[in-house]
Amino acid sequence: IEIAGLMGAMLAIASHSFFTFNLGSFSILLLLGLILGRYLSIASQVKLVSNFSIPGIRKLLASILISVISFSLALYFLSLSAYSYHFHLAKEYYEHGQIENADAANAKALALHSYDDRAYLLYVQIYLDILEKIPELSVTDKQFYFDSALEYLDKAKRLNPYKEGNYFLHAQLLESKPFELGEVSMDKVIDLYKISLKTNPKFIPAIEALARVYMSLGEHEK
Repeated sequence: IEIAGLMGAMLAIASHSFFTFNLGSFSILLLLGLILGRYLSIASQVKLVSNFSIPGIRKLLASILISVISFSLALYFLSLSAYSYHFHLAKEYYEHGQIENADAANAKALALHSYDDRAYLLYVQIYLDILEKIPELSVTDKQFYFDSALEYLDKAKRLNPYKEGNYFLHAQLLESKPFELGEVSMDKVIDLYKISLKTNPKFIPAIEALARVYMSLGEHEK
């Protein structure tokens, strides 16, 4: 019973780490370490394993099975922790304008864990900055960064379709589209800002951006 409860706790932490909290935080890692330590302690006690009423499975086989599960969970949580470290390092580099370092750190994060929309959205922000701050880029390079940002946005939306930032950044990307790559559909931009606000009506950046777009179009009443 205790093993089942401990495994349930670890699975709950694993699932919530995708949506609720940062697995790399000290308090979460400490809790996880205590749970995993107790789990391994039970797994090493062959006498307790003998109490399991599992027909046809000997004590040694059951002990090995529990140890393998424990080791697999430990590797999984370690990979998530490494992902969290590289992602936050990439974010820090980005905030300090070190785009190349941010790109490299974010690539390592995605290699470790590709099921978190935050890393994809960080790439979108990086490519947005490149398109806006380096106007001397060739048309080929501009097309590459623009298409890559759209691709990462699509991945982020599939992972988390209810996040307002996905649609906000999509609208921002379309607004910053280089004129060499074609015209921008302002109707599409407005729709994306509206979707962002529908997802989170209190998302201030989308409210301000939508008001700015309406002002630029002369629709002051909106």
